[in-house]
Amino acid sequence: MENFKHFIFEFLCIVALTTQLVHVQSQSGFISIDCGISEKSGYTDKLTGINYTSDATFIETGVSKNISLEYNHKTLEQQFLNVRSFPQGMKNCYTLKPEPGHIKFLIRARFMYGNYDGLGKVPSFDLILEADVWDSVQIEDVSTIVTKEIIHIPQKSYIHVCLVNIGSGTPFISALELRPLSNSTYKTQSGSLLLSWRWDLGSTDNGTFRYREDPFDRIWTPYNNHSWIAISNSQPVDSSGTIYRPPSTVMRTAVVPAKRNDSLQFSWKRSNTTSGYYAYFYFAEVQENLANQTRQQTIYLNGGFWVKPNVTNLYAKTSYKTSRIEAENIDFSIIKTRNSTLPPILNALEVYAVKEFPQLLTDQQSTMFQFLLFIHAYVQLLVNAVTKIKYSMYGVNKSWQGDPCVPKDYLWQGLNCSYDDYSPPRIISLDLSSSGLSGEISPHISSLEQIKYLDLSNNYLIGPVPEFLSKLPFLTVL
Repeated sequence: MENFKHFIFEFLCIVALTTQLVHVQSQSGFISIDCGISEKSGYTDKLTGINYTSDATFIETGVSKNISLEYNHKTLEQQFLNVRSFPQGMKNCYTLKPEPGHIKFLIRARFMYGNYDGLGKVPSFDLILEADVWDSVQIEDVSTIVTKEIIHIPQKSYIHVCLVNIGSGTPFISALELRPLSNSTYKTQSGSLLLSWRWDLGSTDNGTFRYREDPFDRIWTPYNNHSWIAISNSQPVDSSGTIYRPPSTVMRTAVVPAKRNDSLQFSWKRSNTTSGYYAYFYFAEVQENLANQTRQQTIYLNGGFWVKPNVTNLYAKTSYKTSRIEAENIDFSIIKTRNSTLPPILNALEVYAVKEFPQLLTDQQSTMFQFLLFIHAYVQLLVNAVTKIKYSMYGVNKSWQGDPCVPKDYLWQGLNCSYDDYSPPRIISLDLSSSGLSGEISPHISSLEQIKYLDLSNNYLIGPVPEFLSKLPFLTVL
């Protein structure tokens, strides 16, 4: 009997460990950052099971703050209890390094002011992704949660997400998340995809669904209309047949028009800031007892045929087109066919605006960029760890974050770059004067092939002027 109890105990431990490992593996490639929590800390979110970590290793600047206690209520997600604020510098950047093997990512930045600074005045600021403006962060009030989400293919093996001070208050951030996507999903003719809305239709739950229900951790928001009737089914909906994998919890609910012969309609007007849209419609039959009844429907865009979806019982289908929608006014209608005895149905809907990122990142074919990062890290080490002298003592107060040359308005202090429409920017001027540098002049400078102006004065450098400087073909001022 004792042996049997011991066997059962071991078996349960193995099951628990296996379950935990599977859960961890299912988050493979996730980067989940709770901005502002203490260094080396982390936790598993109670609602989603997502493992969050501190942002200390992803950014060098900013200060950690807690939101005011009056906004810290029990239903608030843990990621909004703290923020990282950036009272110094125009541009402050996170550097994300995704795991190899993925090329397309969902990137999400989230914000809740929560009167963390006691001023009671919400700021507005810009987000930069890599080399271009991603979006503007406009916050309505102290307790509003703002979420910015984009589907993006990065230019390099790392991703810069920067917050920019535009003179309307101090930028801050609550959470930053990256999720790998299947490379065959969300294909575009060009550009990235800004989320306009992602609706869970027919849901009677006021809450949102995301991971664990959604393997890509998309956040689905309930949405209903007074002219619709919500229907649902308690049985799970199989989504294994579509690469978009909508959650079963979302697909179990749907809407139909209140009047049998009416259509389901979705209309909006294209803004001046977007070059088009992509729409993804999700269907599954969830209504029971449909003997001798049929549901057939067609999607029309601005009165013209768009696609004819196939609706299958408890089996998810996705309808979309790989060409962008470029009309000024967009009017989708889902209409039942003549042979259909049932009204049209829709379970979920995603709409994305096209966002172009035309600016190339700074040329990094040589070791130039790595050299500059090395210098930046070296100065920090020298000032913070060795001499304990503040930046102001040496005049070292460089804002070296994100890409060195782009956007042009926020290039690194002490740099000048060349720009044209066909090649990546290249550094042509570098001022490292009064930077607290010591030792011999680094041979890495030889990789600055386009450099015209180089200032290393007022440092603690020793040794002769190296011969490699004479081999830089464009260097005119040393």
